[in-house]
Amino acid sequence: MTTDDALAGFVALSRYLTGADIASDLAAAYLARVKAERFGTRIEPLIALFRSLEQSSTDLESDVRSQIIQSSEHGPLAQQVMLLWYTSAFEDSSQWKFGTPDQHFRALIWPAIGAHPPALSGGYFGYWKYPPEH
Repeated sequence: MTTDDALAGFVALSRYLTGADIASDLAAAYLARVKAERFGTRIEPLIALFRSLEQSSTDLESDVRSQIIQSSEHGPLAQQVMLLWYTSAFEDSSQWKFGTPDQHFRALIWPAIGAHPPALSGGYFGYWKYPPEH
């Protein structure tokens, strides 16, 4: 699998697993982080399986659930990929491995819960004493 194919596949897999738009610059950084972890050698087979399901499945949701999410081989890595996108971290043996501050600030959890990352409000001093504007 070429680097470009791996990245495109990682983006497609990530979009499917998270249901979110995926920034390509962040995807490249996250793919590099996944590959650097102890489970990194399993990412390309996971991407290849997902791409195969994308092309041949008549019920992609069911097939992803049964062949990836519920699989003892692929499920834990798929969960790590989702965790990475939502928190910018891996959980490995009860130890959290966070990425850069930029990755933390861009984690999908913040828009999902309608909040900003701690220490990055974007608001003016004292904004917290007013109700949110929606």
